[in-house]
Amino acid sequence: MNNTRAAQVPEVCGSLNSGDCFVLSTEATVYCWSGKGASETERATSKTTAESLMAWNTSTTRELVEVAEGEEDETFWSSLGGKGEYSSEAALVDAPQEPRLFEISNISGSVKVEEVHNFAQEDLLDDDVMMLDTYSTVFIWIGSSANATEKKFGMDIAQKYIASASAQDGRHADTSIVTCKAGSEPPMFTCHFLGWDAESAQIFEDPYEKKMKSLSSTMSFSSKPSWAKKEETKVDVPETVKEEEVASAPETKEAAAPPVPVAKPEAAAAAPAAGTFTYAQLKGTDCEVRGQIDPKKKEEYLSDTEFSELFGMNKEAFSALPAWKRKKAKVTKELF
Repeated sequence: MNNTRAAQVPEVCGSLNSGDCFVLSTEATVYCWSGKGASETERATSKTTAESLMAWNTSTTRELVEVAEGEEDETFWSSLGGKGEYSSEAALVDAPQEPRLFEISNISGSVKVEEVHNFAQEDLLDDDVMMLDTYSTVFIWIGSSANATEKKFGMDIAQKYIASASAQDGRHADTSIVTCKAGSEPPMFTCHFLGWDAESAQIFEDPYEKKMKSLSSTMSFSSKPSWAKKEETKVDVPETVKEEEVASAPETKEAAAPPVPVAKPEAAAAAPAAGTFTYAQLKGTDCEVRGQIDPKKKEEYLSDTEFSELFGMNKEAFSALPAWKRKKAKVTKELF
């Protein structure tokens, strides 16, 4: 793992999982706990983190204690509020590859699948369906605002993905597919997201979004937009998926994602135009230049001056905002 990092999580037993390392700092001791499935890089990083906390916020140096999963004493468990259940399935120990996250969205008019690299909890877009591949299980996560088309294709895409991948990476052809809804994610799902925040995972309905839903019957669009931060391999998935067009899955975890089987479109869509357009040309769902632009990136077609006037910041600062903030700003300005 080349992207090993630390994130603070609640000091409870349920935060542990067998696939990672954890550092627990108490008044007198810093515990460095290693799950059975943790990598050498994770073990080294956790020890470095533990050492940095030995003298933190104390007048005396704490004792560093390394603890292997299964060898904890009562003092360790009492510091976590008592021993309890946590994600310790064998899959976390024996998984031959890192988990992978995919976005399933029909914002462009047809269902597309994009892999999200170096994913985090904030990449779970509430208006989409996401697919998490943990090798032993494929999860279909359903955002509370995902539309019917995305929900319909989620399970079918997961089945085709497994069929394609099993021929290449050795996984069982009957790999389990588990569906979960936003706000009700099981521990075996959340443990794959560093520093999972249960509170932020609770469904919150923005007042603006609620009003938009109430007016949906009078609007010309059938689904809400998705503003994904990353753009990787895009795959069109028509309503009828052709079995004979299943593509090969990656041979290793570093290879590209197993493409979802697709049918070739009758005609290629026009390439997005280059250059800039005015806010008046871009505003609204049925905007003046609708067929010439990428609808997910309308704000990028604005001139730097008009962009700053509209959003109160430059494009670089805007791109650094969390996905939900960018989405809300774009919806407010009718750039969806």
